[in-house]
Amino acid sequence: MMPHLTEWEETATLPPSLYQQAARDGVLMPMASGASIKQEWVGRYPIIGDIDPSEWNGFHDFIIHDEMTRVGGIG
Repeated sequence: MMPHLTEWEETATLPPSLYQQAARDGVLMPMASGASIKQEWVGRYPIIGDIDPSEWNGFHDFIIHDEMTRVGGIG
């Protein structure tokens, strides 16, 4: 990601493949869900760290957002 961040910021776009990879890697759904995983989302995509969807909480949400902003990953 790092080599492409400047380009993505300048164009204000992200390639669709990035979203697909984030979903496969277990990052996209928890980033979108917030402090809890919606029941209708359970099982659609993996969750980073193999965390059980029923155990996902505000602390996990805080950590994932903190780590992503640490590398400049979400804007």
